[in-house]
Amino acid sequence: MKTEESGLIRPYWNPRRRVYLIWALIVLVGFIATHFYQTKNINGVWAGLAALGLGYMLKKMPLRVLRLRRIYLVWLITISTGMVVSGAVFYIGWLNWLVGYLGVFWLFLMGAGHLANGLVDPPAKEYCTSGGLQILAGAACLAVPALLGIQYIVAALVGALAMIWLIVYR
Repeated sequence: MKTEESGLIRPYWNPRRRVYLIWALIVLVGFIATHFYQTKNINGVWAGLAALGLGYMLKKMPLRVLRLRRIYLVWLITISTGMVVSGAVFYIGWLNWLVGYLGVFWLFLMGAGHLANGLVDPPAKEYCTSGGLQILAGAACLAVPALLGIQYIVAALVGALAMIWLIVYR
């Protein structure tokens, strides 16, 4: 890809796009696995997948750069919050109702993470689109009972699509 400012040719698969690709694969595989294995033990699989993704990000993003540190923190907070809630619903009585909506919860959370990412990594247009897509998918799952039954498949496809959107347009 040639940039107009510098005249240099940059590789298409730069570190940013590779991070997006890793997360697209993690989201796709993780949520499909969750659809077929809906027990509290899936959180261990997710912890491993999250560690893999966050570790890869850490390797590719020099945290001495403030903008990259902020991006990493957005995702560390987003994923940590989701992991805590996903585990807590099985052990804290007043949160048990959320067990049947964890796919929807993650769609909303991932969408919010994309929107927050847009605040620390402007311009935010692409993040608003990818985040909005996930939030709309979560709302659709709540509004259409048939989608609620396949909420993890929806989260897999829409979450991966949101990351692919960023690969193409970011």
